[in-house]
Amino acid sequence: MDPYFILAILISTLIFIIVPLGLIFLIYRLLKRKTNLRKAVIVSLTLLLTFGYYIVRDFYPTNSFYKNNFEENTTLDFPQEAKLKAKEGANSIFSFGDYNISYLIELSNQDCQKLEEQLLDNNYKIETVYLQTPANEKLLSLNSDLKEEKIISKNFGFKNFELLFLNDGKSIICNSNKW
Repeated sequence: MDPYFILAILISTLIFIIVPLGLIFLIYRLLKRKTNLRKAVIVSLTLLLTFGYYIVRDFYPTNSFYKNNFEENTTLDFPQEAKLKAKEGANSIFSFGDYNISYLIELSNQDCQKLEEQLLDNNYKIETVYLQTPANEKLLSLNSDLKEEKIISKNFGFKNFELLFLNDGKSIICNSNKW
């Protein structure tokens, strides 16, 4: 394994996990000295639970993360009747700013056609191949009857956003890559 990658993991762990935990411990000790033990425990436990929530959310993003990703990349509102059916990929503090996420959304046939037209009007291009990531392949394998019918993509230079319109006319796999 690359020693620089291991060093980067260690530094990220130090900065994003050990330092905040150390600060929470220091706050606990300071509060214990200045106030009573109960207040110190309550404040420290609140800080610890809040920190833990954000760490877990970093590894397991909420549905709003995927909706925001869609809106950010398409500059369109996430369709109101759209359902987020499945999600895959990695986006954590150990990705060092890079990520690869895929998510399957289901729309009505009309919304799917409307979205396709809006994307083509917004300088998205029809492609013949898509980025075959493990996340994309896993989402495609959820239903063996579904195959990609049309691929629409936009390259932003530092990131790429693809939409795989599937042959049922209502399912779309969105793939967002940043490097």
